[in-house]
Amino acid sequence: MTTYSNPGAIGDVPPSPNKVESTWGNAMRDRVVQNFATETDRDAAITAPVVGMFCYCHDVDQLQQYAGATMGWTPPWNMPWGEVAATSFTSSSQTGFTGDITGLAVTFTAVANRIYIVEATCELLPSASTVGVIALLVQEGGTILKRTQQPSGSYASPIGIDLTVRRRMVGVAAGSHTYKASCSISGTGTLDVDVSSTNPASIRVWDDGANGSPS
Repeated sequence: MTTYSNPGAIGDVPPSPNKVESTWGNAMRDRVVQNFATETDRDAAITAPVVGMFCYCHDVDQLQQYAGATMGWTPPWNMPWGEVAATSFTSSSQTGFTGDITGLAVTFTAVANRIYIVEATCELLPSASTVGVIALLVQEGGTILKRTQQPSGSYASPIGIDLTVRRRMVGVAAGSHTYKASCSISGTGTLDVDVSSTNPASIRVWDDGANGSPS
């Protein structure tokens, strides 16, 4: 049997004098969490995985479940997978504008039948002449996914407005998606991006669990 570190695959169980049946021993082997140094070691050792098998790979520090030929090895299907994309910044020269916020965009590859949450946070500084409703939005292309807003007001003395917008999405199509943050005013005036080392702007996407079976 080829051996693998950490400690590697459990080989087929041969017949033995104590009458342990090979079929029984192999069935037990296929129902335990096997342990591999790398995903390459995993694939070399388990050439015919069965849906539902588990293993742990040290190179990606991940418990994995075999979810079929299309999905392959994934983290356990019915658990959240955590953050899948994120970016942030602590300084910006973007002033006197409305529209897309430079630097607040992320691209990730969605998996079918998963739930995703996108969240953007940014402090916006209105100009002294700003009147109206200030909003922070998350979008995919020209489609607005969610917006949050500051109630209508007149900003004679500029004050930073810290806004966070979050959208939970079910039924996201498999494949590449890019989400971005933008801002708007339903009135007069413009906005500055007001960030610092202690008050960064950010956008992130995380996987919040399953919404169906593996495809």
